Amino acid sequence: MNLREVFGKNVSSSAFKLIDGELNIIGKWCRITLEDNGVFDVWICNTKDISAGLGTRAVRNRLLPFQDRTGTKVVELTGEGYARVRRKEIILENLPLLGIKKKRRISDEQRKRIAEQLKKYHAVS
Repeated sequence: MNLREVFGKNVSSSAFKLIDGELNIIGKWCRITLEDNGVFDVWICNTKDISAGLGTRAVRNRLLPFQDRTGTKVVELTGEGYARVRRKEIILENLPLLGIKKKRRISDEQRKRIAEQLKKYHAVS
């Protein structure tokens, strides 16, 4: 099992990146990997510039939702931190906080509107 199989229906495909031969979910403030034993490693960091790190408040605020969960280990470091999470639901609840894009869902009404716009466009061309 890989990250795309676990989160593919909920996370935007642009969030999945292959780094050093390992599939990651990259958010604005985190990287998520899946270990062999089925545990998710959520690394809170500055994904644009890892050496710059994050502020203490930013790290604490992003680790806070993981601290009171069973089966979760949380470690805060200087400028970064990580949580080891067993359940994917905990991660899904916190996607906006981690800066991870959700998969776009198009309603039936939007689908009809897009189809009408495409018909108008093709009629003009």
